[in-house]
Amino acid sequence: MSKGSESFDLVQMTPPPLIWVALLVGCGVASGDDRAGPRVAVDLTRTPQVVEVRGLSRATANRLQRLAPNDSTWLRLVAVYVDRGAEDSASTPAVIGRYGVSEGRIRFEPRFRFAAGVAYRVEVDTSALGDREPGGAQSASLTYRFALPAENHERTTRVTGVYPSVARVPSNLLRWYIETSAPMEPGNALQHVRLMDEAGRDVPGAFLALDEELWDPERRRLTLLFDPGRVKRGVRTNVESGAPLIAGRRYHLIIDDGWTDGTGAQLASRFDHAFEAVEADRRSPEPDRWRLSLPRASTRAALQVSFGEPLDHALTTRMLLVFDPDGERVPGAVTLAEGDSTWSFTPSLPWLAGDYSLRVGGALEDLAGNNVVRVFDVDRRVDSSGVDRDVAGATRAVRVRVR
Repeated sequence: MSKGSESFDLVQMTPPPLIWVALLVGCGVASGDDRAGPRVAVDLTRTPQVVEVRGLSRATANRLQRLAPNDSTWLRLVAVYVDRGAEDSASTPAVIGRYGVSEGRIRFEPRFRFAAGVAYRVEVDTSALGDREPGGAQSASLTYRFALPAENHERTTRVTGVYPSVARVPSNLLRWYIETSAPMEPGNALQHVRLMDEAGRDVPGAFLALDEELWDPERRRLTLLFDPGRVKRGVRTNVESGAPLIAGRRYHLIIDDGWTDGTGAQLASRFDHAFEAVEADRRSPEPDRWRLSLPRASTRAALQVSFGEPLDHALTTRMLLVFDPDGERVPGAVTLAEGDSTWSFTPSLPWLAGDYSLRVGGALEDLAGNNVVRVFDVDRRVDSSGVDRDVAGATRAVRVRVR
């Protein structure tokens, strides 16, 4: 279908006459007789973009009106996916967004705009909707694909680093952080990030596929988790599939240049981080064993803390706080060095003589997910809201004497 100077390819996978998909460029969405049965329309012109299912019976529309916008029932009725091909369709999470019913129509609004140059798939289960074709025959599930035209943008975004950045990591490593120079397009990271062994073979199923990727608010840092079920000992997945990393072997974390940023442009270059897996780490960080380099009073010299091991990059920047002798938090700047094994704090104002306190949050973790309170392999005790109160409420204090 086309309008004006733009056109879209639309592939219809199943052709019953009562359901169609229209991609519209211009103002509004094409109108029609809703009594003809369910139909799907995708409108890319408005903000937010919408996928609509029209032609519902009044009873169906009234029933769906009671569902919350994030009710899991919606995904059985209408779901939108990044179309990765038949081989990956079973593991592809649905595009996240809000559902609702308006004017007798199901409406889906993606949280992030559909990306130029990316193929999408709309699946509608009219059997689950409860509407029937004329004559009483139950409608079949339908699949349609659409793609926005690719836009040419200059490729300037780069991967600026991965963490841990060290060349040797424990074989029970829990997560990676991938940082980029500009905001990225969410939703398809696992298509472009691979773990390869020393023979150049992909390590299958290494990373945890989530319905919603773990981005910072600026979409410049992605948290990529190894499957915890494969990392944690005694769990069925670990027993059957083994851990993704094996001590004594070398690996490459590969980020290909086909990953697109927020403008639709691909990365300027491929990123390759080589590392070796070593013996698993099954000990908690021990603040009492850290080595401190103490500043002198009347200076703004940095307080330096050496952990003796790399700690979690993101947590270490925010889980250590300095308090003055009166119990007030000291403002200042934090930097990490030596592969996140050294923490430095430079105060905004000169130090005063006295006993300061370095307070360490209980949730501070090392590379293997062992926190200050307990090791990763120990079962967590969480409350009804999913919070581990033993960890969330715990702190460790280290005395810092400034002379």
